[in-house]
Amino acid sequence: MNYKKQVGYAGEKIVTEHYRNQWYTILDKNYTIRGGEIDVIASKWDCIAFIEVKVINNIDDLQSFITNKKLYYLEKTIQQYIMTNHIDKDPRLDVAFVKNNQIVDIFTNVTWQ
Repeated sequence: MNYKKQVGYAGEKIVTEHYRNQWYTILDKNYTIRGGEIDVIASKWDCIAFIEVKVINNIDDLQSFITNKKLYYLEKTIQQYIMTNHIDKDPRLDVAFVKNNQIVDIFTNVTWQ
């Protein structure tokens, strides 16, 4: 496994533990379809959170890490997961930013439409 993947998986582990500590049930990790991937999928009550994890070096402009193209592919992957798994909970997209093995910010309920 290359260094970039190791760093990414370490960030995903940190975010997964954060959501578990918030009483979310982790449903899936690294859900992949052709053209897209969701890092972590978690559920709590009537909500299902699709979480994109970004391991970053700086925190100058976190929004620049979320491009329209990336949002398009995330939406496509989310819709496929919902349809395939017959999900009837309200979907939510979160983007978690990790730096130096710590969560520096989480954007919750990012809109993709």
